[in-house]
Amino acid sequence: MRGTYYNPISFYIAPSLTLDLNNPTSIKNTASSQITFTLLVNESTGQFVKQAVEGVIIYYTDAQKQVKLEGLKDNVNSVINKMLYFSLLANATKKKVSVTVEDGVNNNIVQTFIIDQLSFISLNVPTTKGIDLQPQFNSQFSAGNAAIEADVSISFSKESFIGPDTSFKLFYASQLTRCLYSCFFRFFFQVSNTDLKVSGKTTDSQYGNTYYFRIRTSDGQSEAFNYFSISVSLLPFSFFQIC
Repeated sequence: MRGTYYNPISFYIAPSLTLDLNNPTSIKNTASSQITFTLLVNESTGQFVKQAVEGVIIYYTDAQKQVKLEGLKDNVNSVINKMLYFSLLANATKKKVSVTVEDGVNNNIVQTFIIDQLSFISLNVPTTKGIDLQPQFNSQFSAGNAAIEADVSISFSKESFIGPDTSFKLFYASQLTRCLYSCFFRFFFQVSNTDLKVSGKTTDSQYGNTYYFRIRTSDGQSEAFNYFSISVSLLPFSFFQIC
């Protein structure tokens, strides 16, 4: 009896799902039409900035440490090419981001990168306090003192707050944090929400009081604070004439 021997044939099946973060036109490629793209960071790194996108479903976890995009491959690629925004903590030491790609056909791709090395992620550096407000205020009102029935108006330097990311506009708000003696009356003191111009008017009933203000600025993702005080301790010359 004669036997027949066949040489074994080996097949290598290459996955159709690939990930190339250096290719701006097609970061992910797959034979499947649907794809899921997930980014995950450590809580000490920062958070993803929520943004409206078209053509895909986008999910953020409550803490915004993870963002997931689901949809047609071309649409997901298109969204990523338009940039994803991330608010990086000022003292962040762990900058690693885990990238997971799923298409429901191939094995998932899971890779780890340094977040500031990914060209499709725009880092929003947090806003921080800059030049102190008090010396600026004192330059117009000696030692921070103002008279009663006085118009108080000052434009603080834009360098009072440092917002490194020019793609985010800074907004400002003022708050009376505390005062000495009586605070039963209202202090008409406002700050423009788009610039650092502060204005108001003192009253005679505020005489002898010191007010402490906090200016808050925010770019929508981070915030910073700066402080100054005003003492209503002066009497104008006209006051003595009236008396």
